[in-house]
Amino acid sequence: MIRLFGPPHSVDTDASSERLPDKVFALISLIVLRFQGAASRGPLAEALWEDRDTDAARANLRYVLSQLKGWQERHRLTLLKWDASRVWRDENCVPSDLDQLLAAEPASDSERLQELTNLYRGDLLEGCNFGPMLDGWLGAKREELRDHFLDLVLPISGMAGSRALPLLRRLSADLPEDERVERALLLNISLTKPMRATEQEFRRFSDTLRREIGSEPSLELRMFASSLGTTPELRPASQSQIATGPMRKKPNLPRLLILPPITDDGRNRTADRVAASLVDDVTFGLCRLRSFSVIAPHTARMISRGALNHSPPPQADYVLFTRLLPDAGDGEYRFGFSLARSDTSEVLVGDQLRFTLEQLPARHADLSRLVTSIVASEIEKTELAAFRLGNDPTAYVYYLLGQERLRMVDLPDLRAARRAFRHALSAEPKFAPAMSMVARTLSLEWLVIDRGDDSLLAEASRLARRAIEEDPLDPSGYRELGNAALYSHDLEASLEYSTEARARAPHHADVLLDHADSLVHYGRYLDAKTAMDEAFELNPLAPDEYRWVAATVRFFLRDFQGALDYGLSMENPDPFGRQIATSAHLIGDLDTAKYWRERTMERHPDFRVADWGKIVPLRNAADKQFVEDAMRSAGFP
Repeated sequence: MIRLFGPPHSVDTDASSERLPDKVFALISLIVLRFQGAASRGPLAEALWEDRDTDAARANLRYVLSQLKGWQERHRLTLLKWDASRVWRDENCVPSDLDQLLAAEPASDSERLQELTNLYRGDLLEGCNFGPMLDGWLGAKREELRDHFLDLVLPISGMAGSRALPLLRRLSADLPEDERVERALLLNISLTKPMRATEQEFRRFSDTLRREIGSEPSLELRMFASSLGTTPELRPASQSQIATGPMRKKPNLPRLLILPPITDDGRNRTADRVAASLVDDVTFGLCRLRSFSVIAPHTARMISRGALNHSPPPQADYVLFTRLLPDAGDGEYRFGFSLARSDTSEVLVGDQLRFTLEQLPARHADLSRLVTSIVASEIEKTELAAFRLGNDPTAYVYYLLGQERLRMVDLPDLRAARRAFRHALSAEPKFAPAMSMVARTLSLEWLVIDRGDDSLLAEASRLARRAIEEDPLDPSGYRELGNAALYSHDLEASLEYSTEARARAPHHADVLLDHADSLVHYGRYLDAKTAMDEAFELNPLAPDEYRWVAATVRFFLRDFQGALDYGLSMENPDPFGRQIATSAHLIGDLDTAKYWRERTMERHPDFRVADWGKIVPLRNAADKQFVEDAMRSAGFP
């Protein structure tokens, strides 16, 4: 077998341990992963010797193949085949661990788990360095293959007993911040060791996150650890009730029934109409979220009046009860609501909103938005809690998990979020918000990797249009069309699409964020600042993407201190490092500027200001020149 995973790279033979050049193993990896089994000599040579001219690269390829020919003749083994024009692998070639891992099914028992572990001994071509472009490609493939291996082994490893523990310990050492690995490790330890060991492992992982990245375990992992009996203070108050609910069998979206208040004695028809109007607004607001389904108001009213006749009541996962408590003589009414989980009858949240009829015209919209926000948030928390306590993930849960990974704008998080959203679409193929969010991860990846890779934006645009076809009223599709148009340098279309999205959801914080982003690139900086201020009011604990746009707005308004403050407040400031360094330089904070310039160039050694100018769209040429001059003055090449 050809060993491509981990060091050293080798071929299992009965003969001498004669080593082959690393370029041979790189050739095999390229043919398997990039060229699907066969490639012309020219593209192969250019991929392997990226800094050489074409003739020199072809000569180098001929030399490597001549070395391989002698090795194959001596060992009577065929790793590659070639002729004057191309190189390929077929069924007569020695198989590789890479071939076998790509063809593998998820492990179903501890024996198969061990076989997969023996295949994947470490990263692809671990320790090899070739050139910037090939190393960058290898880095992305290593991440994909690592994720593929985890998908194969993690589902069974948590329950495979003590035989799987060494593998999980190794994965935890290699991926010390990966919560998927930690989840499987916690489960395995809880089944094979005393409870004290599970608690110690969770605290060790928590300490590692705090020390290495200044973060806490996600709510998902904390709840999972709690379900194993660790750390009592992490237990949710309603855990026992939630855990007794039946597991969801169908991977659909949660269904909500909103029961309007029953009028008692009709003493105040105006107040009754007010309550009904509030309920209608809340229903409309929840319908617009598109992330769960709401039973039609007419059916809800019929249920409330007990007038279903012989029709069966619709199945609902959650029921929102509403009531109007009448004027007690002080001129004040109370609109009460409570959300219950239907399978356990557990009341998840309840509250009362007070108002007078005179106040209502001014407060009506705020009251309905508040109820909508509380209800949506509680359904989100409950669905995630049910998943963390062992229930199968639904499309909605995958959608929420994807949203959670988008708190930070970095490549691993973007790709993890995309996988979650694709899982949601596998369960619900017409789930428009998930389509839109896959599109979003593609546009953000284009931005993070600093490449004009049009295929990412083209796919983002295609998915956004599909989302609009599935749900024309949902703002998300227009929002992502605007993003894709923005990075494709179509600023007019970007602003048009983001304005369409905002018209459909004028109080949606994420929509306001993207409208602000379009306004920035269009050169309307004060309008962008107003939109961002509104977005932060609606989402005060916003993720990094908000701070990225807010910092950009401040930069173009020449508020460099404000831009620096927003950039440094990000959970993961690294993707924004150039702007942080430039802002610090412009206010004279040379130490901060130097630190972030060097840190950014370590992450992106090939960055050039001139390349940035070709990629980033700005309507105002003077502003683009200002940014380029500022980055050069901060020391960027």
